Amino acid sequence: MGSIRIIDTGLQSSVQDLGRFEHVGSGVPRSGAADQWSLKLGNRLLGNDVGAAAIEMTLIGGSFEFDVPCSISLTGAMPARATIKDPAGNIASVPHIEVVSIHPGSVLHVGRFQEGVYGYLCVQGGMQTPFLMGSRSALVALPKCGLGSVCFNGERIPILTDGIGSANASGVIPSQTWLHKRSEVRIVPSVHSRLFDAAQNAALLHPWTVSSESNRLGVRLKGESIPGEIPRIDSSTGILPGFIQIPPSGQPIIIGVDGPATGGYPVIASVIEADLARVAQCAPNETLRFEWIDHDKAVEEYQGLRSNIQHCSGRQSEKGP
Repeated sequence: MGSIRIIDTGLQSSVQDLGRFEHVGSGVPRSGAADQWSLKLGNRLLGNDVGAAAIEMTLIGGSFEFDVPCSISLTGAMPARATIKDPAGNIASVPHIEVVSIHPGSVLHVGRFQEGVYGYLCVQGGMQTPFLMGSRSALVALPKCGLGSVCFNGERIPILTDGIGSANASGVIPSQTWLHKRSEVRIVPSVHSRLFDAAQNAALLHPWTVSSESNRLGVRLKGESIPGEIPRIDSSTGILPGFIQIPPSGQPIIIGVDGPATGGYPVIASVIEADLARVAQCAPNETLRFEWIDHDKAVEEYQGLRSNIQHCSGRQSEKGP
């Protein structure tokens, strides 16, 4: 057992796994990695369980010191530069989507992200923070709820590692463009779709701009409002990440991983599981467009992406003295 010391959390860092799936009925949000496909990819490269906990960084990366030898991978948003500084002061670049060996006393610096919002520092064996309600994930939107916490400078995150060299080091590493750089976000009808008329459904396909107010609670969109009177629903209904709510303003909100388990705004559509990462990685002021597809195609896309994750593995490179 070793640890990673947080030197600089960047804008915001937290420990995340795949979240809590069994407590939504009790009003507990799922939480977990905003881009779950990138978390799964990083863990798959290292030979971890795909749901092992990692450090999720936001927009500007962070700096981390390792006190034991270990293997890591960086996935998710692409940093402008990522480097490792060994105890002797030597600095080497750290590649994206590869397995990298880290020596004790080394410091990893992940720079501002050029593409995307959320990046992941995965380590062989995973982060070993407390396991609460079936998950190690921090519920970032409610920091005082007791379910994990946002990382702070000087904190030590326990890691479980067998050292350098035991990660899966064969096979082909895919580009992450297949994860979240499609031109459109694909959607399927949802619980209240029938309440919206043809003009309102058509308006949803107009281009939208991602608001700077977006976060793990949800991605807020700006653009030409959905026309006409927005349907009203009689009571709150269960909602999940990817549901697209239409509030009275007519400006859509895509529910995120920390979003509430119930809501009172009508849900016009739902983002397909395969494209949730694409939505999470949308930076402020980015343009987003929706595309309707059928349920069978949504299942096919999910299965294809899952297969890609299962069949990838990592080349291992060594950084350090």
